[in-house]
Amino acid sequence: MSKVTFLKNKCQNILLYLSGVSPCCAGKVCLYTQSAAKAAFTLAEVLITLAIIGLVAALTIPGVIQGYRKKVVETKLVNFYSTINNAIALSEIDNGKVDTWDTIPDTNQTREEWIRKYLLPYLKNVELSSYDTPDLLGTMLTFPDGSYMAIWQYAVDIFYVIPMSGVKENTLGLNMFLFQFDPKLIWGSGTAYAKGKPIIPYTFGWDGTYAQLVQNCKQSGKFCTALIQHNSWKIPDDYPIKF
Repeated sequence: MSKVTFLKNKCQNILLYLSGVSPCCAGKVCLYTQSAAKAAFTLAEVLITLAIIGLVAALTIPGVIQGYRKKVVETKLVNFYSTINNAIALSEIDNGKVDTWDTIPDTNQTREEWIRKYLLPYLKNVELSSYDTPDLLGTMLTFPDGSYMAIWQYAVDIFYVIPMSGVKENTLGLNMFLFQFDPKLIWGSGTAYAKGKPIIPYTFGWDGTYAQLVQNCKQSGKFCTALIQHNSWKIPDDYPIKF
């Protein structure tokens, strides 16, 4: 074999190696069969494949994210509902029936004292804090998973907030859910649907129909918690807020 032929074969080997085709070696010279050459992908084929993968990802990933968010919300809502009402049941052993407790005060300092007496000893690994801004006054109980319960100055309203990646502002029905605490029936309206728990999903003004739960959840977000509870703590298919 001449040097020219040898170098020519070497160059072909290098080019085919870079293209990803494996050589079929015989002796000192590696030859490439026609079937092996066909195994290589052209640049156009690679680009088309990547485009298809990107399209499939664009179509499926949002659905996966939505499904994950829904599952997180369902799990955390039912856990909070159970945890906070179990704490109240334990507190009743020491402090009497909940409808005989002192009313939640309207200032942060006295509200913290109320929480330290009636709730904090019966909850594990929670942190108590308060916030005071020109627009909002409230007290927070933060749970180990990062979610928190906020009691605003209007004591009866309780907000349960679930930090959610990609959500910059807390939104009712998405990552913030409204409950009510009215054991003395001061406000009365809606408490007929309380199902025997001291802290329940917000239902003030509810007429008892499923249609109003959906409508109010869509318009204000206040009845979204009750809508989810109504569906056995699962987000229904007609839930009006997108995740």
